[in-house]
Amino acid sequence: MKPKYLKLIRQPSGIYHLQGVLLGQQIRESTRTRDKYEANMLAVHKELQAMMLATGKTEYLSPKFSECVRRYEKDVRYSRKNQGIVNRLDAFFGAKPVTEISQSEVDKFVFEVFIKHKRAKSTIERNLNILQAIRNHAVKAKLVDQKSLPFISVERVSKHQHRMSIVDKNIRDQIINNAAQPVRDVLTFLWYTGSRIGCALNRTWQDRCDTGIKLYTVKGGRNKLRQRREYYVPEVPELTAMLNSRLMEARKSSGFQVTDKIFDVSDTTVREELARVCEVLSIRDFMPHDIRHCFGTYLAQDKVGIEAIADLMGHDSLESTRKYINHARDDLTRQMRGALSKPVSSGGVTISEQNHFRVCR
Repeated sequence: MKPKYLKLIRQPSGIYHLQGVLLGQQIRESTRTRDKYEANMLAVHKELQAMMLATGKTEYLSPKFSECVRRYEKDVRYSRKNQGIVNRLDAFFGAKPVTEISQSEVDKFVFEVFIKHKRAKSTIERNLNILQAIRNHAVKAKLVDQKSLPFISVERVSKHQHRMSIVDKNIRDQIINNAAQPVRDVLTFLWYTGSRIGCALNRTWQDRCDTGIKLYTVKGGRNKLRQRREYYVPEVPELTAMLNSRLMEARKSSGFQVTDKIFDVSDTTVREELARVCEVLSIRDFMPHDIRHCFGTYLAQDKVGIEAIADLMGHDSLESTRKYINHARDDLTRQMRGALSKPVSSGGVTISEQNHFRVCR
């Protein structure tokens, strides 16, 4: 969006001035800023304000969504994760005027980007929250009138819901064997370390040490100080064999350094390949983070102490770990009911249809 009547003149000090004729009035004033984009927006707002006073209308301009994104990036500080979300929104909605982004357009965005690739609902919510934030900031920056923005509903996912999707170890082996490289090695790393996918993809060769693989967990929300805490998970033989194989291949290439990442693959590639494998194996609603749930549940089923599970998963609170303990107990209860409801068919004592006992010989 550029001014139509006013020109930007940069002074030797770097500050931009506005010059021109606006509705018969000579304009010559300072913007008090050295940022060309901000000075450009000030000129647009001044022209818009003059037109509204002259015509008596209160209509705002309808900028493209990409212009609202640029203003949002300038004024709002956001995390690195949100940067990817902003780029995704800009790529999908950038050429559209912000007032023409309707509910049907948002539903199409959700289907094309998330549902088709079977991504988690919480990821959809984060993207739609950033979309709302960009629209709200456009209103705050006076790029658009709030009344002209169509209403968009956002599906809220309760933070207290703890979705547990668990598969047994036979299914685990099938998932790993059916995945293509290099995603197969990433899934192996996730299964045997229980790390989050973002942490796994950021591991370097120097994170391997005598005590195991160095992982990290981050706590703290948007308005809190984000703290990063490191912890270690010992290597099991399956993980060691995979890492040694990748290390031998990496050392053959020129320019190898221990600061290189172990996996040169994106988050999206891993999710899409896991979705493809799960579709082949007829597994529904299984995400990369569910592998972490399986890791904790396997440890609980093997009678590992809750404190040890918390240390291996990087939990600060035992309440987070207790979910896996309770889930393992529920699974054990179902197995006991299934086992105890079956009659003994061989060895020891059987219960006949006449409800009396006889000894099998």
